[in-house]
Amino acid sequence: MKNFMIGMYGKFDSRKFHRDFRDNFYGIEACLFEHESDIEKTKRIYSS
Repeated sequence: MKNFMIGMYGKFDSRKFHRDFRDNFYGIEACLFEHESDIEKTKRIYSS
């Protein structure tokens, strides 16, 4: 089984997400986000 994740460290990077994420990926590994707004961006991406 191959489950891939994109690492997001420090902040949500929209450009990296749209460049790298694929439909068969498992999700995002979010670490050490500095601002609550980065968490909200991540939630909006997954709910759309």
